[in-house]
Amino acid sequence: MNALGKGCLIAVGLLVSLVVAFGIVVWFVLGGLGDDEEALTETASATLERVQQDTFDADPAAGRDTRLTGHLVVFTYEAGGETWRDSVQLPDADWSPNETLDVCFDPEDPARHSLRTEGSPDCGDTGLLVPAREAEQVG
Repeated sequence: MNALGKGCLIAVGLLVSLVVAFGIVVWFVLGGLGDDEEALTETASATLERVQQDTFDADPAAGRDTRLTGHLVVFTYEAGGETWRDSVQLPDADWSPNETLDVCFDPEDPARHSLRTEGSPDCGDTGLLVPAREAEQVG
């Protein structure tokens, strides 16, 4: 194989590698390996153990210094024959203490859950109050 043939082969290899890398990035960005809220299909009522006025960072992971007011909510729920507990910070814009909180959980992994209110999407849909998260088993 001459030098021109080897150069073309290398160029095609690089192009294929770039296309594959781009596809992987798009898959991650569009949620291919992200939180799968669609698995959170079952609903349970959240029993509020503590609700405390709170101020917190809007997005600590992004390093923003925007502060939000809201509530620290400690809650339990019954799923899979067990009791689960978690705590979450909810901004006033998303929830107020006079609203009901429901827990959307994965029936195959009841610790995996999110929250919804009356105005939130249904369990199994995307756009719940918080990203899917893990609760701790009580007792």
